[in-house]
Amino acid sequence: MLLHFDDMWRGDCGMGQYRSLKLKTLELGDGIPKICVPITAADAASAVAQAEAIAASCDADMAEWRVDRFDMGFSLTGSADIEKIRVAARRICDALKGKPLIFTFRNYEEGGERFLPEQDYRRLVMTAIEDGAADLVDVEFKKKNVLEEAVRLAQCKGKKHCGKAVSIIASYHDFDKTPDFAELIKLFKEMQIIGAGITKIAVMPSGESDVKKLTDAAHEMKEHIADRPYVAISMGEQGRRTRLEAADLGSALSFAVITPGSTESEKYVSMNVSGDDLSGRLPGKNAGHSAGAASAPGQIPLEELKKYFEA
Repeated sequence: MLLHFDDMWRGDCGMGQYRSLKLKTLELGDGIPKICVPITAADAASAVAQAEAIAASCDADMAEWRVDRFDMGFSLTGSADIEKIRVAARRICDALKGKPLIFTFRNYEEGGERFLPEQDYRRLVMTAIEDGAADLVDVEFKKKNVLEEAVRLAQCKGKKHCGKAVSIIASYHDFDKTPDFAELIKLFKEMQIIGAGITKIAVMPSGESDVKKLTDAAHEMKEHIADRPYVAISMGEQGRRTRLEAADLGSALSFAVITPGSTESEKYVSMNVSGDDLSGRLPGKNAGHSAGAASAPGQIPLEELKKYFEA
């Protein structure tokens, strides 16, 4: 059964009435989960081409720009070129033709492709909020001081601009394991208390019992705790069903990828203009993704996910 959240009451734990989140023409947390497609290109021209393909797709609701994959925005030593990133963000936003955009720099320890010291990460996040090209800025929960400051800044900008401001996704990723049920619930509650507009947990299972921990936590959120949109994902092939069953789990978003041979793929799986590795990317399990790649293990082809949601 599809959920309509407007009048749902989440009374336990004193969390109060559930409120969806308005992003342009989308309502996150209301009705069918929205589908987000990643922009993973290494250069600006390819990133814009991917954004144009997402804008043209009837199946994609919004996009996530993975800034850690954007080689042009970083030097050989790995430091961020804020101005290049700002300019690219505006071009991507324009290319999306009104579809919402998530700005995400995923640090290496949470599955991303490069590392930024906390002060540099903070500067990048605050610039994205101040600049306002993106509708949502993802901030990692493990950097709690940065997250709390980001929430305050976003709320302040919202008051100054009559509520029209960037919202924050508080995110927690574990590519090695799945915490137990109690820890998952604790994480969700803490992210809500901090005041993020959306809370997100994505963890890696080692078996079906780990997938069940995640689905149990998601159902607990849906029935008793959530007072705002949330996302609960068990990654990899074992957790694939949590992406398909997002509506049952109460997740506001599910992430999908445009695959070769699909309607949108010609523009989306675009060339990587820079053939040289000038990225400063770190070697290891997170590296080596080309433009058009999935941004996390287990992401489902866009057309397949849309058909499942509509069935």
